[in-house]
Amino acid sequence: MKKVKITEIKPTEVIDRCLTLFGDSPEDRRKAKYTLIGGISLIVLALFWLASSKPEQETMAEGMKMAPGMPMHMRTFGPGDGYHVHKKIDPTQFKHVKDISKKSTDLPPPLQRNVPKTVTINLKATEVISDIVPMTGFHYWTFNNTVPGPFLRVRVGDTVKLTLENDKTSSHDHSIDLHAVSGPGGGAGLTEVEPGKKKSFRFKALIPGLFVYHCATPNAPTHIANGMYGLILVEPEAGLPQADKEFYIMQGELYTKGMLGQMGFQAFDGQKMIEERPEYVVFNGRPWSVVEEGAIKAQVGDRIRLFVGNGGVSKVSSFHVIGEIFDRVYPEAAISRPLEDVQTTLIPVGGATMTEFKVDVPGDYVLVDHALTRIDRGAWAILTVSGKEQPDIFSAIEPESRDIDLAKQ
Repeated sequence: MKKVKITEIKPTEVIDRCLTLFGDSPEDRRKAKYTLIGGISLIVLALFWLASSKPEQETMAEGMKMAPGMPMHMRTFGPGDGYHVHKKIDPTQFKHVKDISKKSTDLPPPLQRNVPKTVTINLKATEVISDIVPMTGFHYWTFNNTVPGPFLRVRVGDTVKLTLENDKTSSHDHSIDLHAVSGPGGGAGLTEVEPGKKKSFRFKALIPGLFVYHCATPNAPTHIANGMYGLILVEPEAGLPQADKEFYIMQGELYTKGMLGQMGFQAFDGQKMIEERPEYVVFNGRPWSVVEEGAIKAQVGDRIRLFVGNGGVSKVSSFHVIGEIFDRVYPEAAISRPLEDVQTTLIPVGGATMTEFKVDVPGDYVLVDHALTRIDRGAWAILTVSGKEQPDIFSAIEPESRDIDLAKQ
């Protein structure tokens, strides 16, 4: 058989050979010719469209271009800027913090006064690099280099003078909205501050309770999700009931480009945040922050008070201590109407609670968000109680054959 080079085949010969497949009559060939030409035209148009179009993500990114080094923004419809879709940052340009987590014991003691006064509070907004877990870094935004920020404690009737300084190395403006403030924006508009500058404002603490504070610079969810939240307690005139130990815990969420547990530096993912898909749900800034060396410690007989907040930005917390029943819960941190004998209490996003209970039996107690899949994302802590065993309250026993098996009744 004679070999024919492809370059020697004319396009018309190709068409003629193809047409013979549809029949020998002139009418069959005419119909087949127009069908073939139409098919070829559609293929050409499809190839042209594919060559001229760009991936959706690339088109979106080009539509959001800004000056070099500045974040891009997703188009959204809230009252402020859109969600940040950050470009790659250089972690070496920010301060590195060994441990981002706020210690649960790091809070001021109960106030020993029964008259109001003027209280001065100084906070600093910082952006730092720290590990979520070993070998997994993140660009945290903080108040005073920890997540959550400092626990603030004042008394009802106090006049508070608050100054917020924004560190000169920050890549964004920052501010503070305190839910304890009676006034527009909770102070956010008065404290919106550029890097390297300070802003101050004054407010009177009118209502007692435990309140969240957070950054509210647009886009506020971005700032909060990166770690800018904390609690402020406004004590009532008579103070709170006596407690032997007090602890400070806040639940939060981290939205990272990489999946849960992925190593290496992880950039913030604004797309996951708007879809409410956190990779990590944590207590005090990172997994394992309130376990082992950071675990809460108490003695049998101690009355414990937990100040618990939820920075969010998406998930309601079902707070529970496995093996304990709360003697008293201040729902949503409203001091005037406590509940008693509560097993699990809800903490809304941007809300808080206070729980009180006496520990009767030694051992390790696990603090959780009872949406228990979040344990694997980091939302758990340990309360270690030391002391004498209490077999009349809790002990193992040997089963006896004469015992009634309730399951078979």
